[in-house]
Amino acid sequence: MGCLLSLLMCFHPHALPLRAISILTVFASLLWAGRMAAQDLPVPQNSAAILKELDKIDQGAKAHEENRRSAAISQIQAAANSAPTAVELYLKSLENTKYLETHQDYVDWSRKNQELLHSISFQTAAQLQMRYLAVALQRDERHDAYSQISECLAYLETLSSQKSLRKESPDSTSADDSPNSSENKNQKKTAKSTSTDKPYPEAIALINQSVNKSSVVEWLQISDLLPDSDFEPCAGNYQSIMEKNVRKPLRAKNDPRILKTWDAQIARETATTTESNSKQQADTFNQIRLPDLLFRKAQDTAAIGQPNRALSEVMMLVRNYPANSSMQDWITTARGLLTNPPVASTAISTATNAAITPTPTPTNSSAPAALGSPVPAH
Repeated sequence: MGCLLSLLMCFHPHALPLRAISILTVFASLLWAGRMAAQDLPVPQNSAAILKELDKIDQGAKAHEENRRSAAISQIQAAANSAPTAVELYLKSLENTKYLETHQDYVDWSRKNQELLHSISFQTAAQLQMRYLAVALQRDERHDAYSQISECLAYLETLSSQKSLRKESPDSTSADDSPNSSENKNQKKTAKSTSTDKPYPEAIALINQSVNKSSVVEWLQISDLLPDSDFEPCAGNYQSIMEKNVRKPLRAKNDPRILKTWDAQIARETATTTESNSKQQADTFNQIRLPDLLFRKAQDTAAIGQPNRALSEVMMLVRNYPANSSMQDWITTARGLLTNPPVASTAISTATNAAITPTPTPTNSSAPAALGSPVPAH
């Protein structure tokens, strides 16, 4: 900067316009400031005080987050205790988010959807979403995925038993419901409109909505408190919840309880398929879905250190489903188990197996016991 000022002094005061001199002076100041910024400041003399300040701020931030979490959990758990209360919280959040600036639209919408809002289907969906959201909020460093396994399994048991949240099958009509019989048509229509378990598309959409996209989360501003890994965000996705929230932490610890999760899922899907009264669904389950579930169970059996049992299960699949499209995968797996069995890992004590109690699978004397129970085709 000094050199630049010396250069300016070489000119006669009237040789340069005043504006040009001002611009050059500012430019020189910027150059000087840049040069000073390139140099570090001296070491702070109060490092201990700064660290203490940072610790205090950090503690305050964590305390604030815990207070927000506790308040949200308290409110959501209260809503999850009853279906009407869950719907009430849902409506309140909807009114304060989507309809915040259009209250009359909210009034019109709620009046128009009174039947939906009072249906068992929608109230069940709202209550289960609140219950699952509470589980999500409780996930933290002290309550990891493994510690929540029993809670997630209990939730899945409740979810899977809700007929009002299952999509109606187009092939669920009985032989007596002939399309040519107007009497049967009228009876079927009446039964559908008055059934307490009638599934509503809006209810199914709600339970299948990601919790971090819900109006409750938006209204309470708690999206940052939800887990971002090892947690299925959709409260209605049974299979993904079982995989992410339950089986993944069990696999990480080589916990043999993982085998019972497959038994529980097979039993549940068997019962659901049977209840559908659909021959097409029964055939698909027996020939495709059931063998796939049993094969995946065999893979986990090998992974926890039981390769011989896994080989036996895979061989039963090979022998009983010769036309299955996964035959080559089964054969490859069986050969690998024979020639290169996995090394047995130290597993969690089986003393905790009672924490997972699968629903008993219905028996069928015509099917091998180890292969589960095929659904009778109607």
